[in-house]
Amino acid sequence: MKINIDGFLIVEGTTDKAFLSSFLNCEIVYTGGFAFPRGTQDYVLELSRIYQPIILTDPDLAGSQIRNNLLNIIPNAHCALINKNTNNSNRKNGVAESTKEEILKALKPYIIKEKLVLGNIKISDLYTLGINNKNVRNYVCEYFKIGNCNIKTMLNRLNFLKINIDQIKIVIKGYGNK
Repeated sequence: MKINIDGFLIVEGTTDKAFLSSFLNCEIVYTGGFAFPRGTQDYVLELSRIYQPIILTDPDLAGSQIRNNLLNIIPNAHCALINKNTNNSNRKNGVAESTKEEILKALKPYIIKEKLVLGNIKISDLYTLGINNKNVRNYVCEYFKIGNCNIKTMLNRLNFLKINIDQIKIVIKGYGNK
């Protein structure tokens, strides 16, 4: 059973996200290292209106710099720090190489027992609305500031933002009048 986190995590890369997703139940956004694309920034800012942003970066110089950059963009973010000497690898000291126990220790203040309440949009709803059309999908993504994404990621992001099907219908109607 996955552990619920009161907030959402911002991590450096896809391997961090994959590792954390295996045992945590929360939204996890990765920056792509120093890249942090504008669409992802917009999505993080939208999420931070609903959830507590928690930065969890590698315990190295690059991780520290990324954390400081993120704090400039998201001033209300909290930082969860892991010990750089507790990892599963001899090569690298990062989030993905850390232990589950070390991650849970760092996230202890944010662990909750309640189940997360998300939106209830289904992928079939999106297909019915014509979101499988890339232009429509990009329009909706831009409107809700969730970054350009595929339909599955879009579904996840819309549900985390608790956007309902009626809101999407209104936006799509606006696309038709464009």
